[in-house]
Amino acid sequence: MKIFSIIITTFLSTTIFAQTKTFTLLDTNVIAGQIYTTRQIQFDLAKRTVRPESNILLDSIVSFMNRNKKVVIEIGVHLDSRAIKHSSDNLSMYRATSIANYLIKQGIPADRIIAKGYGAIKLLISDATINKANTREEKETLHVYNRRVTLKVISS
Repeated sequence: MKIFSIIITTFLSTTIFAQTKTFTLLDTNVIAGQIYTTRQIQFDLAKRTVRPESNILLDSIVSFMNRNKKVVIEIGVHLDSRAIKHSSDNLSMYRATSIANYLIKQGIPADRIIAKGYGAIKLLISDATINKANTREEKETLHVYNRRVTLKVISS
């Protein structure tokens, strides 16, 4: 359990310092390059459709985009490393497109949204670190950190 705590503590402290320019969905003064990371947009296992419980957060993105009329965002979907590369890249792109389509259906112009599927190329915790965890539960918890959606301000 100690190694798990050390890995998590190291990961969290590294992440906090790595993201010096972040914003919230309540901000109205955003700068290009800022990134918002969330794990609250959920998908069924190996599916591209957004789960209904994610709509609350998606609706807050719509509100953010409506308050910031000039903002263009990149929606990045990141997966963990356990899938086959080709299918992981495709799945992450399909998921990013599903999020973009939701925003477009809510009235956000398509030219203000860029969908990007990253697959497993931008892991926050490496497989080598995950493999050092003692239990399957610890490893799964570490994999969860790699699965995320990012919203990056492209222009403001």
